[in-house]
Amino acid sequence: MFLQLGRITRNLSISRFRKIRAAKRYAGMEVLLSELDECVPDSMTQLQLEQRIITEIIIRWLDSLDREERILFIRRYWYADTVKELAAEQGMTANQMARRMQQLRKSLRLTLEKEGVEI
Repeated sequence: MFLQLGRITRNLSISRFRKIRAAKRYAGMEVLLSELDECVPDSMTQLQLEQRIITEIIIRWLDSLDREERILFIRRYWYADTVKELAAEQGMTANQMARRMQQLRKSLRLTLEKEGVEI
């Protein structure tokens, strides 16, 4: 019984020691990383910057479209209207509308690639 109690106490002590030691290493790492904050941009900030650039490119692309195409694109990809619904309102078949949407997507992809956005 005392052997088991001793073994349990020893294992708990070792576990606690490892946990404290790991916490110290982590705290030291935090200090090191905070020192680098001045030199290295925050990854979230970089992601937000990239999103803002892509958003501006898409807005310019949308502005370059004629009004009807812009409305169709926004209704399809923002409001999630179906191709069938859009086609019926435009007096087209669903296949014709699908081809039109494909052309718009291709145009957007080419614009993004031309601006240097990796897809």
